[in-house]
Amino acid sequence: MLWELWSFGSLPWVGVILSFAFAFYGLIRKIHPIDGINGLTIEALWLMPFVMLWIGWQANAEPSILQFGEDTTTTVLLISSGFLTALPLVLFAMATRRINLSIVGFIMYINPTIQFLIGVFVLDEHFPQARLVTFIIVWLAMLLFMAGMWQLQKQKRPDV
Repeated sequence: MLWELWSFGSLPWVGVILSFAFAFYGLIRKIHPIDGINGLTIEALWLMPFVMLWIGWQANAEPSILQFGEDTTTTVLLISSGFLTALPLVLFAMATRRINLSIVGFIMYINPTIQFLIGVFVLDEHFPQARLVTFIIVWLAMLLFMAGMWQLQKQKRPDV
């Protein structure tokens, strides 16, 4: 974090807020024993007033950016994206109740790493050296963390 703060020139607020928000979300899902579908329903109902306000605002704006119903392909893709978005959330909620949150946190590093590798090596996106240092530091910390967890599991396991 200090390296990124120094190389970036200021605190990366978006990354910090997103990481705390997702950690808090995982903790809430772990504490409250609600199954995936019911939890997702509660989350959707909580967000519905904000969504309805946004849809009303966009429907009355000129020009409107709402594409729902413009043509069949767009409508089907938008409906499908809702299901594709909900599926990982339901699976995540189911997983957080079954495994240690430390392991969930480690697994959450895999997706951004794959996206990073695709972006840099397949899509040839620009990647500054300062970000490489941050990437290496984060993964070294993750490896140390997982080594500690492995040692802890090894100590808990009875000798056979």
